[in-house]
Amino acid sequence: YTAKDVSVRSNVEGDFSYFGSFGGVRNEIKGGYQWFRIKNDVDSGYKDRGIIRFYEGYSIQDIGAISEPTCATNPCQRDANGNILNPLYIGAGELIRFQTRGIGQNTNQSIYVQDKIQIGRRITINAGVRFESEDLPSFNGTAPPIKFGWGDKIAPRIGFAVGLNEAGTAKIWGSYGKFYDRLKFELPRGSFGGDFYRWDHFELFPAGPNWRTYTIPQIIGTYTDPIGGNCPINGFIAPGAISRCQYDYRIASNSAIATIYSGQVDPNLKPFQQDEFTVGFQQEFARNYVVGSRFTWKDVKSAVEDAGILTPDGSEAYIIGNPGSGLHLQTLQTLGYTKSVKPQRNYRAIEVSLDRRLANNFYFNVNYTWSRLFGNYSGLASSDENGRTSPGVNRFFDLPYIGWTYKGQPDNGLLATDRTHVVNSYGAYIFDWMGSRTHSTDLSYFTTFQSGTPQSTLVAFHSTGTPIFLNGRGDMGRTEMLTQTDFAVSHKYKFGRDSRFTFAADLNILNLFDEANVTSLSTTLSAVNLPETVICVNPATCTNVQAINELTNGLLYTNAINYMNGALNRKTVAYGNANGYQGPRSVRFGFRLMF
Repeated sequence: YTAKDVSVRSNVEGDFSYFGSFGGVRNEIKGGYQWFRIKNDVDSGYKDRGIIRFYEGYSIQDIGAISEPTCATNPCQRDANGNILNPLYIGAGELIRFQTRGIGQNTNQSIYVQDKIQIGRRITINAGVRFESEDLPSFNGTAPPIKFGWGDKIAPRIGFAVGLNEAGTAKIWGSYGKFYDRLKFELPRGSFGGDFYRWDHFELFPAGPNWRTYTIPQIIGTYTDPIGGNCPINGFIAPGAISRCQYDYRIASNSAIATIYSGQVDPNLKPFQQDEFTVGFQQEFARNYVVGSRFTWKDVKSAVEDAGILTPDGSEAYIIGNPGSGLHLQTLQTLGYTKSVKPQRNYRAIEVSLDRRLANNFYFNVNYTWSRLFGNYSGLASSDENGRTSPGVNRFFDLPYIGWTYKGQPDNGLLATDRTHVVNSYGAYIFDWMGSRTHSTDLSYFTTFQSGTPQSTLVAFHSTGTPIFLNGRGDMGRTEMLTQTDFAVSHKYKFGRDSRFTFAADLNILNLFDEANVTSLSTTLSAVNLPETVICVNPATCTNVQAINELTNGLLYTNAINYMNGALNRKTVAYGNANGYQGPRSVRFGFRLMF
């Protein structure tokens, strides 16, 4: 449920401009200040009701809970003290509770100044710099743990344009800049006390209650949900409970608990930064026709994410920082992890275009782009999670093994939204009804041809069930080419004195030819999580650290392949089949009155 989720935004801003000439050089100097605040009051979720699921024929280890080796393959019935009575193969259940509650607000300030310098008739230079100050809110009453001062986000930018002839029909241009992003509220709500997120795992016995009668008090007993959860080797989490294991997936990173397994914030956190460089050329080769080309390079220099570790009980604790460096790297090394990965997102593209300017009632554009989107981090939205939009708290680096393949290599490669070749065209014709001043009809189109996107085999790893890449990105090839044509008609009729009123009727058709190109495949190979007998070379001594180090050293690839091939029910039958298609034809009608 959502009782409330209210955001109040307040801002104050002011700008100034100055125009002048010095020694024959014209200057346009602009500057400004902005004060920006967001306050969020939220109460939503299902902590008090929960979601209960049952899995007939599975053990609690099969559904993702830690269990002692004697019960790894057969669920075990226990007495009130947790002692094993006799093996049974009945099933397992899980209780999921989630809630977001609290009030938080931030303050962002910025100052900018820029100068447009005109040197003669052919050369223009734009130079500027932006300074920002930002703090991030807390939702659990603790002081805001992140604050960027005026010296932390200094963003210089410079650009130029040079005319190559007196007629102004040819030019080259370019720009370079550093860009910093504001932290979104998804991060503080999830990591600074706003979210409660627990999973409990329990076993189903023949003598147990009817599946319709399970309640939260019955599952967790007297347990009070302390920070970190609990997964005892034997017995239950608390008196009166049937839960054998509870995971805490939202240990607040600004928690007062000062241990290596509690949430933490890197005191030397760097803000999100992306550098961008662009250079281009344009040439008018005939009246109203222009050809152009452009090269673009974008590179993420630092990212702010929740980078996680596994606690001894199997819960997840997060460090808010720059993954693979700073406090996150130090923590991994302290715990014995031998390798880590850093965020990478590099985009480079070359575009060529042909423009026909509006003349004689029609115009059009045709452009082709070759591009590469390479790395392991897609940004504010996660293309590795079907477009999940949880800025700063996506699953990119949540656990030490995410970012690796079973071959022990970083999973850097072509990201899931990479489309190497894209051809777009759009245009319109304006029919003026034989020179009529009252009637006109616009006919317009847009069409695109795009390479398919990379598809990659995933296999669920260990108890958390988070899938990672088996071979690497793109091992399944690409989806088929995506093509689509849209068409629109708009008729306008002017009336009244001096044609001051305009009535318009619109028809917009998306996917005109009702194409159904495949946009995604089912990429998860595993039907169940890999058990401990697979994720460690020597299961008798298996620990989380050992398993992950063996994974990152490439020792588990053969184990994973052999396990997947060992029985038919270990693979999903949907693997490799289409599970996403282009949207069907959409027809929209509209009417407008303008005056």
